[in-house]
Amino acid sequence: PFINSWLVSGPFEEAVADEIYDCVVEEMVNYAKTASSITASSNIDVNPPELMIDGNVKRQWVSQEGDKEPWVEFKWESPISLNTVKIFQWGDRRHYNQWYHITFTLSDGSTVESGKIDAVSNSQDVPTIYTNHSGLQDVVGMKIRIDEGREPYPYITGISEVEIYNDPTFKSQVKNLSQTATATATSKWWSDNESADKAIDGDKNTNWISRTSPDDWEIRESEDDIYGRDPEPTLTLNWEDPVTVKTLEIFDRKDSAPNNLDTTEVLCTLYDTDGKELAQETVLDPTYDTAGVWELETAVKGVSKVTMKIVYDGVNERRNHGLGFSEVNIYDSNPDGEGVEEPKGNITPVLGESFGVEDGETHDWEYFDDRLYNRTYDDYQDLYGYYGVKKGVD
Repeated sequence: PFINSWLVSGPFEEAVADEIYDCVVEEMVNYAKTASSITASSNIDVNPPELMIDGNVKRQWVSQEGDKEPWVEFKWESPISLNTVKIFQWGDRRHYNQWYHITFTLSDGSTVESGKIDAVSNSQDVPTIYTNHSGLQDVVGMKIRIDEGREPYPYITGISEVEIYNDPTFKSQVKNLSQTATATATSKWWSDNESADKAIDGDKNTNWISRTSPDDWEIRESEDDIYGRDPEPTLTLNWEDPVTVKTLEIFDRKDSAPNNLDTTEVLCTLYDTDGKELAQETVLDPTYDTAGVWELETAVKGVSKVTMKIVYDGVNERRNHGLGFSEVNIYDSNPDGEGVEEPKGNITPVLGESFGVEDGETHDWEYFDDRLYNRTYDDYQDLYGYYGVKKGVD
């Protein structure tokens, strides 16, 4: 009721408010340092791959001269989960790494490819960061390839540090909604190995492939015609419970031959449960390494269906044969706080009522007048005096 008079509760041994709002942040573990083995395609004797986990960017792994396909590989005896990989440049100014590719090996033997990751800086202190929005589980191996396909290739290269995390704060911010959807398509190339669900399985090594096909294939007459040519190949994602969409990413199929399968234009449309169009955008020139991206200015709520129609000229040339996607990612950045659970307790101070976590530590709210204890300009010192003098709490 007076200036400098507060309601206080405590002291607590733990962060009670974090527990009430279920936002306790787990301790971050650098899984690069827990690897059972770290190997490389080659290395100079005084620059082994183990230097990538010593915490010192001034010390680095360096390949041998003439190694034109350099790589480093981390392996774990027990599977780990991860969503973030940080790669720090080596410190030699003769050249800088320009891009990376990462292959993750899972415990069942399958692999997940990162696609091309462009280096963001020439500085050892600024890492290039790869993030997997949905997170990877059961990872037993990770191989980083440096500047794959670069011509002419530098005669020597290296990496100063690698850090690997399963960042809990990142996971809570963005969700890959495509992996919770049901995928269908207007056609598939031949078998279930090219079906619609391959575009949302989290593995860029698998593909949805449409029936965009050679000259002697007639245009398909109906949806049941699995042998006809598909003039409007379309991938559709459906959700039983409407979702909020902020970002859509499309990765093209990997080219198997020159001038083959070149998706240049994808018409993307969002619909609500009644089939009403909510938003539409054309995504241009997606590639296998770099996604075509639709970033909505404002997140769209109530989305039950997304269609992605490949627009092409219909000419029966190799560039139009077997068009499809290796992966589609749809993210909800949750900008309006949807999905935040109600707190486990009441954090509003009420005189005489308790504050804390059920079956845990609790204390009652009480008045505290800081004019009486350690009257300083430092409120923390005032509180210390109050609990130390009146309460006898150290």
